[in-house]
Amino acid sequence: MRRIVRGAGRAAFLAASAVRVNYLRLAFPGVEITGSVIGPGCEIRAGAGARIVLDGVIVGRGCQIIAGPSASVHIAAESIGPHSVLVARERIEIGDGCLLAEMVVVRDSDHDRSGGLPLRAGAHRTSSVHIGPEVWLGARATVLSGVRIGAGATVGAGAVVTRDVPPGITVAGVPATTIRPTSPSGGSS
Repeated sequence: MRRIVRGAGRAAFLAASAVRVNYLRLAFPGVEITGSVIGPGCEIRAGAGARIVLDGVIVGRGCQIIAGPSASVHIAAESIGPHSVLVARERIEIGDGCLLAEMVVVRDSDHDRSGGLPLRAGAHRTSSVHIGPEVWLGARATVLSGVRIGAGATVGAGAVVTRDVPPGITVAGVPATTIRPTSPSGGSS
């Protein structure tokens, strides 16, 4: 009996995801979704001329994926944990097999405080973010503009990544620094 109830619950979840996917395809012409599941309470928006591609990703409850005008977000990750935020003004790319834990933040822009402009002027500096395949981003990790994270790297929980991370390296801390190479099997050594 439990199996039947679980199966019915999963079917209802997938049906609700299909409704969300179809709504997004209709509401935002720049959104392409294939083989993905969208959890409840997600905010996915594409500005004018923007493109969002979700390719085989499970998007957890309450996530935000936003591409500003003419920006691009391409996600082929395995999953994005609940309440994660990905905001692009230029480009964010996340490779195959990546796992993003809950409340991860990825942004390709920062407020520009140079030149004495007031914060309310809304000036931004943008630079693309690229996260290679098979990368693990721990809970509440933050990846800032201009960062490239190499294949198989691991970012520890709560880390703030402000510089490039070479392939196969584990980083942690604020700002993130190398703590060890990642083992060949993909897990931390």
